[in-house]
Amino acid sequence: MSQRMVRGLIIAAASAALSVAAVPAVAQQPSMSKGAPQLKHESKSGSARKQELQHVQKRMQSLRQQLGQIRQAAFKHNPKLKKEQKHLSQLVRSTMKKHGDDPAPHQKKLKQLRAQFQKKNLKKGQRQKIVQQAQQEEHALRSGYRKALQDKGVQKAQKQFRHDMLAAMKKQNPKTDQLIAQYRKERKQMIAILTQGHGGAAHGKR
Repeated sequence: MSQRMVRGLIIAAASAALSVAAVPAVAQQPSMSKGAPQLKHESKSGSARKQELQHVQKRMQSLRQQLGQIRQAAFKHNPKLKKEQKHLSQLVRSTMKKHGDDPAPHQKKLKQLRAQFQKKNLKKGQRQKIVQQAQQEEHALRSGYRKALQDKGVQKAQKQFRHDMLAAMKKQNPKTDQLIAQYRKERKQMIAILTQGHGGAAHGKR
């Protein structure tokens, strides 16, 4: 794991687990090209699949950017939506705390780990320890977040926010539904390519 990736992990972990998903979720998803399995075939067919996968991922990235821009514009022109998001975020936090999963200590620890990681002259073993600690803190945050999402009050508030967010995005850009549908189509294609590739790899080892 490169230092750049580790730094990104530590920086993102403090907020990623607590970011309340808005509609569409695809507008907030990280690039699939970074997290998705990569095809490793060097054969002609494998090379073609890899190229096709890259094209699909580029189209997905473009769609995410478009949806993200629409989402930002929807927030900009709907102050009430910002308040609704803030309320939902506070509800998630309070629910986590009620269940014994107060996010504040974990976020504070992650901030400290980030500062430590950025120090110069750290030994390799020290960096690895920081990474492990950051992963543990992130896991605790995500676990608490998932529990909070099982709460009926949170689910109700989240459902309403998703509805209002999507409505605002559609008002901002009538093509929102079309863009979401296209993204889902591209994602299915990406999964099919990956499944085909790994299936072929498994078949080839027999």
